[in-house]
Amino acid sequence: MLDELGLARRRRDELVRAWDMDAFNAAVADAAQRRPAHDVVADLDASFRRVREEVDALTDEQATRHLDDDGRGWAAAIVNGNTFGHYAEHQVELDAAVPRTAAGLVRRIEASWRPFRQAIREQGRAGLGEMTPAGWSYKDLVAHVIGWLQQAVKELREREFTNWDRAGIDAHNARSVEARRLVGPEALVDELDTSYRGLLSAVKALGDDDVADTRTFDVVAFQSYLHLEEHLRELGIDP
Repeated sequence: MLDELGLARRRRDELVRAWDMDAFNAAVADAAQRRPAHDVVADLDASFRRVREEVDALTDEQATRHLDDDGRGWAAAIVNGNTFGHYAEHQVELDAAVPRTAAGLVRRIEASWRPFRQAIREQGRAGLGEMTPAGWSYKDLVAHVIGWLQQAVKELREREFTNWDRAGIDAHNARSVEARRLVGPEALVDELDTSYRGLLSAVKALGDDDVADTRTFDVVAFQSYLHLEEHLRELGIDP
């Protein structure tokens, strides 16, 4: 869409033609499966901002060039098909998938926690020292999950929300791992379970207005169930 609007804005006629939509969708979906959820959503937000800037840069004349049969401008049709017209196609899916209450969030967290915790249990005490396919130890994986569960509880209780970027995330991960470098496997797993229970308690205390607040919702989603699901394949589980 950005490429096509850019051509229209520069008054060029070599417009991008129709492509294989199914192949395109399959390719971007496959690529997203191998990336952290945080990065995918950051890309979504960044691309939306770029689209807004590109549309804002269109003049009225550029927006109405290449009129089609129903009277819409070519650029208007592209914007409709790739933004508000497209969003509506997926709204039902999103509404069904996104928890709307504290109880719904708890169920979503529990559904992700069960396979994650079972995989850690199956590693056993000795297995936590082994390396994951991602190149770090299972112990370090557990340590940084603990760090994010505890961070979520902190932000929910204090109502102070951090605007995380990649550098901040990496630094938080490193601190969480280093702080537990000398902790034994049994104590580490105990802390994992305690941190999980603390998160559930904090989420259960949320009201409907809290859940509707995107800042609160993002803290719960990205620092609990979406994060746990990122690591399922690393633990040998197909989500």
